Amino acid sequence: MKETWGDRLDKDDDMHESETMQEKMSLVDRFGLLIRYFSPEQGEYLHIVRSLAVEYGVELPDEELERGAIRWELKHGGFSGRSARQYVEFLAGRK
Repeated sequence: MKETWGDRLDKDDDMHESETMQEKMSLVDRFGLLIRYFSPEQGEYLHIVRSLAVEYGVELPDEELERGAIRWELKHGGFSGRSARQYVEFLAGRK
């Protein structure tokens, strides 16, 4: 598994670069698979946030929800499904 310095020190350097590369190459060699992870764009991220807010029963005006989501992603690792879920779970926990 990839472990990064960012996991510990808020940097994004792979702690075990050679192991990570070996694991990636192993997947390619064995299965012919190359797995890429793409981050959603801002519009997609906000759509995820709005959808999760409905699912979690978070009732905020869209403008306020989106403004908070943008602030959240700046502090918590960028646009991703994970940061969207964490933001909505944070809001749901404040109810």
